[in-house]
Amino acid sequence: MAKCNLRLLACAAALGLVAPAVQAAQVSATMSVSATVVGACVISTAPLTFPAYNGSAEVTAATTLSVTCSNGQTYRVFSPTTPRRMVGPAGAVLDYGLFTNVGRTTALPFDTTGAQRTGTGFTQSIDIFGSIASGQTVAAGSYSQIVTIVVDF
Repeated sequence: MAKCNLRLLACAAALGLVAPAVQAAQVSATMSVSATVVGACVISTAPLTFPAYNGSAEVTAATTLSVTCSNGQTYRVFSPTTPRRMVGPAGAVLDYGLFTNVGRTTALPFDTTGAQRTGTGFTQSIDIFGSIASGQTVAAGSYSQIVTIVVDF
């Protein structure tokens, strides 16, 4: 019987009825992967609150802006709000200045003429200094103004 099975197997192989061993095959191709990174910036602000003012001496205050721009993105910070004048009781006004240095010699610009900065991808702090000059004779009360801060990139 074993001879019969061997003959049968030999006949089947001769006729091509027995499958040869299968070998795996592979093909490959390449694909392109791309992305466009656009520059972006976000800003957050904190209030600038002056101490009590009586007109006899200059008062100053400071706050910090937080700006986060894409790594390598250039930007400028400015405030188009003009005049820089707080309004108080019965429409009385109190003038003030905004500056980018502690000595209050470099005004925060009204347009994009300010210093160019470069983003790092991390939050960068920008100090803003305020000053109310002495000698303003205004009514007692609370004074305020909403100021727009712009990051141009």
